[in-house]
Amino acid sequence: MSQVERRKIIRAKTVITTHVNPDFDAVASMVAATKLYPGAVMLFPGGQGRNIRSFFIQSLIYLFDVARPRELEFDSVERLVVVDTRQRDRLGAATPCLDNPGLDIHLYDHHPDGPTDLKGSFELVDRVGANATLMTELLAEKKIALSPQEATMLALGLYEDTGGLTFSSTTPRDLMAGATLLSWGADLSVVSDFTSRELTPEQLSLLNELILTAESREARGRNLVIAMARREEHIEDVAVLAHKMMDILGADILFLLVEMENMVQVVARSNIREIDVGEITLALGGGGHAAAAAAAIRGKSMAEVKEELEKCLSDVLGRMYSAGNIMVHPPISIFEDKKVSEAMEMMVHYSLNVLLVEDSSKKVSGIVTDHIASKAIYHGLNDYTVKEVMITEFQTASLETTLARLTESSWTKAKESSRLST
Repeated sequence: MSQVERRKIIRAKTVITTHVNPDFDAVASMVAATKLYPGAVMLFPGGQGRNIRSFFIQSLIYLFDVARPRELEFDSVERLVVVDTRQRDRLGAATPCLDNPGLDIHLYDHHPDGPTDLKGSFELVDRVGANATLMTELLAEKKIALSPQEATMLALGLYEDTGGLTFSSTTPRDLMAGATLLSWGADLSVVSDFTSRELTPEQLSLLNELILTAESREARGRNLVIAMARREEHIEDVAVLAHKMMDILGADILFLLVEMENMVQVVARSNIREIDVGEITLALGGGGHAAAAAAAIRGKSMAEVKEELEKCLSDVLGRMYSAGNIMVHPPISIFEDKKVSEAMEMMVHYSLNVLLVEDSSKKVSGIVTDHIASKAIYHGLNDYTVKEVMITEFQTASLETTLARLTESSWTKAKESSRLST
């Protein structure tokens, strides 16, 4: 009998899957989904991490039906249950299922919306720290209790995805889910063993290089760090290094770029709510949530990925500031009939470079800048009225207008409209 003839064939109507390179939260959510869909087969789409694979094989695999992609008969799948992602392009080996006519898709996810998200007949989507939280809540609601081993698996996913309930994305619901899992017998000593694991020599070497190449800058008063490194061989669990670097460098926002095996892996972390790294990695072709995210980018060099990252950061940081955040309030103005010298004195007194100009009805009729006023004074026009030198063409903005949008505006025409000629 040939090797092909001996190959195991699995036919399953319901298949449970997740994203490629699944983390503990993804695996835990798959385990929980087997309780909601009895008889379903689990399909790993590829790339299980070293620690996840070890824990899963040693402790749980004998409890479940697990199919390898080469074993599954994709045409037999009538329902696809996707956990911890909704992105079509992150399903890896499970993607062929999407071509099945009349496929029923059920989605369980805690990540923000993305452009490649699947649509399902059932969707449980909410912004919590870990997908394991959603699954735990649903199991509790349906009064489906887990065994201590299964509860430990979900606790492992919960604790890793929330940084031990310390990430800024952690919600009160995550804490409640943790309490529920403990009541079901979750073993926190096991969770600690796998979330506080020692680094391998390869990881330590990579960590040292990342620290040496780290670039720090200020972003809204917080420490933003970008670090890059290259490796010929594949290094497991680069995400673990992100947590170490956050502690060592005191970073509030961190981006690791590691090029290996013709791919640039981006790992992102954020401890502040204003910076959503999931949004940034989504633009790079990856995904995640506000506090922790990642992307695996092929076909681009490290320099190209860095350039794209810088652009995304510029856009996001620009949106953090709005006209309402930076404006002078209440606005300071001067009447049209006041002298240029008076306008200059006001700008010096209030440390401004622009004054609003009002007519007799207190309606804004123009603006005068320190540049225009100082030029008028230089030419001996101190006693000219503000009306005679002011800019009459100007743009307005709402309180919500972003700094990025404000800086796009050109003052060329406005300067040309000044009544003071050069």
